[in-house]
Amino acid sequence: MAMDLIEGDKLIAEIDEKLSTLEYYLTKNLYTVTESWDPNFIGNKGAQLRIPQFSDVRNNLIETQRDLIKQRADAISQLRKVADEYVPSKGGPVNAYEKQRYALVGKYRTPKTVASVSSSAATKPATGPVQGPPSPFLDADGKPIQTDEEPTPVGAAVTTVRRADVDAALATSGLPDTPANRKQIRGDLKAGKKQPTPTGTGPLGLTAKTRADVIKLFPHFSSSFDGGEGEQALIDFFGQDAIDLMVKAGTTDTYAYLGTDGGLATYLRDFENTAYGQRTTQAQQDFDVKPQNQAVLIKAKQDEITKSYADLQLTQTQLQEVAKEAARNGTTGDALRFAVYNYAYKGNQVTATESALADQIRNAGKAYGYTVSEDKLKAALTGNPYLGRMVTQESLLQEAQAAAKGSYSHLADQIDSGLTLEDIFYNYRMFASRTLGLDPNEIDFMKDSKWADAFGTKDTGQLSLNDWTRKLKTDEKYGWQFSDEANQTATKLVADMEKAFGFRA
Repeated sequence: MAMDLIEGDKLIAEIDEKLSTLEYYLTKNLYTVTESWDPNFIGNKGAQLRIPQFSDVRNNLIETQRDLIKQRADAISQLRKVADEYVPSKGGPVNAYEKQRYALVGKYRTPKTVASVSSSAATKPATGPVQGPPSPFLDADGKPIQTDEEPTPVGAAVTTVRRADVDAALATSGLPDTPANRKQIRGDLKAGKKQPTPTGTGPLGLTAKTRADVIKLFPHFSSSFDGGEGEQALIDFFGQDAIDLMVKAGTTDTYAYLGTDGGLATYLRDFENTAYGQRTTQAQQDFDVKPQNQAVLIKAKQDEITKSYADLQLTQTQLQEVAKEAARNGTTGDALRFAVYNYAYKGNQVTATESALADQIRNAGKAYGYTVSEDKLKAALTGNPYLGRMVTQESLLQEAQAAAKGSYSHLADQIDSGLTLEDIFYNYRMFASRTLGLDPNEIDFMKDSKWADAFGTKDTGQLSLNDWTRKLKTDEKYGWQFSDEANQTATKLVADMEKAFGFRA
């Protein structure tokens, strides 16, 4: 059964609305599931879903998008057939329903050319309607039907003039769009009078009509196709070959105006082969060709960076720049950290080196008696190579462990089991603090090597706590003789001697 024009037109409108919704989802990469026709609706109603590349969520949406595009193409094909076969009622539409159908005939009819009449008709005026099957441009009485084409008067031995040709010639002529001017131009076209060649303007040399056609297909670049600086900036960024491809897609049916799977796939393949397509990633392309979504993506990255790296105190300009770059590149995780710290080092190196992460890396090395150089610290924070090799937090930790085992090979088993030199030294520090009456924070084996004696040597081994206490009291470099404990011991010794000799009761 043939598709009804009115119902079919409603179906296409519904499909277009769904396709618009899907495009928004896929562009935003994050959406709330609310539509019952959404393939991710079951089990996720009301949920906010991310749409990472190659995920099932994205694949479901893309598959639905393809199905809708095919449904749309099939519906249009059926409606064109119905419109092409439509024969209007004698006397015109008789009710509102017929008037609506009548209007849709012009919308969906396949553009055709009216065949020339016989040679005799070409030499003498027609005396009545053209005989034979009803023309797709004439009603039963031989009167012109208003369609997307400018009909030729009955009996004229010429090809029908398309309305688009009249529009183009009118735009070129600069005349006002009035019935009289359209009639004049239509007559000129039928007479074969050569029309002025549209003059292109701007960096791309496009006519106003061509520019409008391209903008219709790529509305998000409407401000850039301005025939001036915006257009030049577009060329500088994407390259002439990529922009030429956009113009081709918007002005010819080479890519089916991106309205079919095949047309879109072919366009994307050719776009990928442009100089721009070869030098950019998919994430960068998604960002660049959809400027209408950039502000949202940049704001999301700004919030993420502010939350995770507030201690870097980036300026608003720095934050905007790094967020834009990260949003364009799809940067996350360690790559985002590297990008943020690179900007921080450019703007305020002191803030970068005093950040919480910088202290964390330094302290990890210090726990093994290892000092992380500022150059290596910067390399680990920014992801840039140091002396031709990459440096990471993990590699610095491994260096620190190796250095500790090199200095104290007899402690290697403890280090391999997960203990740091700080862990091993903890009890020695507490005993020294009590014995010498010092603040534990003053006892640092990295700042003063005498405290490292507690670790012993390969030959002597690690000191026992008794040996360590004895060393603290007998080795003058520790200053036990000046401690409160030493004074108390001396005082007690004198008192005991006085008692022994009877000088004290």
